[in-house]
Amino acid sequence: MTTSGTSDSRNNALWGRGGRGAKTLGVIAAVAVLAFACADVKMAEGAKPTPRPSGDFVPSGLLKKANANPGQKYDVLVTLMKGAKHGSVSASGVTRSFHSLNTFEANLPGGALAALAKNPNVLSIVPNYTVKARDFSNSQIWPDAAQVSQAWPSFANGAPTPTVAVIDSGVDANHPDLAGQVIASTAFVSDGNYTPNGDGDGHGTFVAGTLAGSAPGYAGAAPGTKIVSVDVLDNTGAGTLGDVIQGVQWVLDHAAQYNIRVVNMSLNAGTASSFQWDPLDQAVEQLWFHGIVVVVAAGNYGTDSSTPSGVLYAPANDPFVITVGAADTNGTVDPSDDFAAPWSAWGHTEDGFAKPDLAAPGRVMNGPVPDGAYLPTQLPDRVVAPGYMWLSGTSMATPVVSAAAADLLASNPTWTPDQVKGALMASVAQPAGYTSFGPLGFGVLQAGLAALQPGTVNPNAALDQFVSSDPSSGQSVFDAASWDSAASANASWDSASWDSASWDSASWDSASWDSASWDSASWDSASWDSASWDSASWDTSSSVR
Repeated sequence: MTTSGTSDSRNNALWGRGGRGAKTLGVIAAVAVLAFACADVKMAEGAKPTPRPSGDFVPSGLLKKANANPGQKYDVLVTLMKGAKHGSVSASGVTRSFHSLNTFEANLPGGALAALAKNPNVLSIVPNYTVKARDFSNSQIWPDAAQVSQAWPSFANGAPTPTVAVIDSGVDANHPDLAGQVIASTAFVSDGNYTPNGDGDGHGTFVAGTLAGSAPGYAGAAPGTKIVSVDVLDNTGAGTLGDVIQGVQWVLDHAAQYNIRVVNMSLNAGTASSFQWDPLDQAVEQLWFHGIVVVVAAGNYGTDSSTPSGVLYAPANDPFVITVGAADTNGTVDPSDDFAAPWSAWGHTEDGFAKPDLAAPGRVMNGPVPDGAYLPTQLPDRVVAPGYMWLSGTSMATPVVSAAAADLLASNPTWTPDQVKGALMASVAQPAGYTSFGPLGFGVLQAGLAALQPGTVNPNAALDQFVSSDPSSGQSVFDAASWDSAASANASWDSASWDSASWDSASWDSASWDSASWDSASWDSASWDSASWDSASWDTSSSVR
């Protein structure tokens, strides 16, 4: 069995679109707030002021407030034109002077501020802004569209967040986007074709940067979040089932040591399977049962948004984990006009579960890659700046959701993976005319709304009744045989998950589990015969690229 990153950078190049212009977003965090000032200004003898720059030198909002409230005082910073000097001022007005900078602070009544704004010797009057430790910005609109940027002030203040393990092609810890954030690296690449403590392919670094990067103009969804790099894909983005499972085992063994609460898996297996016995599905379920949220890519083998492709490959086919599809923001922050990327896989799994669970922006995303890595050298036309390129794919959407999950756990450290999944799904937005369980899953990520959820929704409630403790190991395991019998016998077996107490029954009605999903054709021996699982399905040619 082979695996690979699910970026459409190679196998879906025709779907990539050029970057769109968008406003730059920036969030700043607070330190001490300074006081404001006002004064008369005189020119130095014999000096001529530098011509005033074009445009407003007082923010229109501030000037409007000052004119409307002449008696109210405003904390401001006043900067003089070059050649001007400080004149006489009211002793109670100026709080500090910065003579080398030709600037002073003052506490000005609105009337005095409005008068000073007309003085030709004044370059600018600005509010005494609250300043924070860091400034995160992204030149694209997807952080606003997914509402992940709403949490940036907490990241700028250094708020602690759980660690996210990125199981991928490795992460370049020296990239400026991620400097100081990769707290551990390990590799399980059996063919030996990997870059120690780095990323020869570029996919893993891009994913980690989308999740946690903090470079100006390229901020990720949760800037500054600590990353553990688990390299299971070689320098061309391919790997084996055993490598990935060994990476999962390493995360289980070291989760407490590094505070790993979220695992990002932007990869797919190369052979369709049932979650009832696929070893990769079994592995990610153990992460889930150990309290670790698993976020996985749906895959890039869809054909269009009207014809389901199915979600056929592990780990995306596992009903417990959070499976993510790719949305196109349509160039706006408003989710009402979003649509699914045509290559984003969707539909039922081999076991009848509707996937993906939700979608996030995943089309034409700018992110970091190591110089000289496989991706930028194979796709040089997508390089947007040294060390950065654009990619599209469910691989890119997945870390946006992983970041949102990490943020939820930062605020709610006792939440279970089921609660995190429920909060994310219960708060999505649905584009105009969209019907749940289509290519966007239940809808598109709205991380800000998810942060307001109480954690009472559990979309896995019906599945949880089949989870029990293994007497021999003491670990939680899923009883696939009991579930199979229940699901085959009763199309409404999961109605407890979608009752009116937690979900809108009209949205989660039995249509998703109707007889078409559970008829005998889905469960007969023809679905699981040896022809589907011969050796040809497990060689490297089945890698999804």
